Amino acid sequence: MVNKPTVIWSSDAKKDLKNIYAFYFNQSKSYADKSIDKIFNAINQIVFAGQYQEDEILGLPFRRLFVNHVKIVYEVSDNTIIIYGLLDTRKAPNSFLD
Repeated sequence: MVNKPTVIWSSDAKKDLKNIYAFYFNQSKSYADKSIDKIFNAINQIVFAGQYQEDEILGLPFRRLFVNHVKIVYEVSDNTIIIYGLLDTRKAPNSFLD
């Protein structure tokens, strides 16, 4: 049996998540809740380092995962997933570097 990786959220990623929730909450609390659930469910599906694509801007060891219009940038090290940020893909791709 494979141990589930530990997920660590950077302070930037936590802030991004709150901003995403607030944005969708202004439209609908139900939609905001569903959107955040989708993000958490997608992250919980990460099992191994090479599972998703290398981030096209940051390169390795950074990986990316898309949920609706949200790009999740993360790294897998040993049995730990580090979430670095969540980016609205409708913005300029380099805005993650700001």
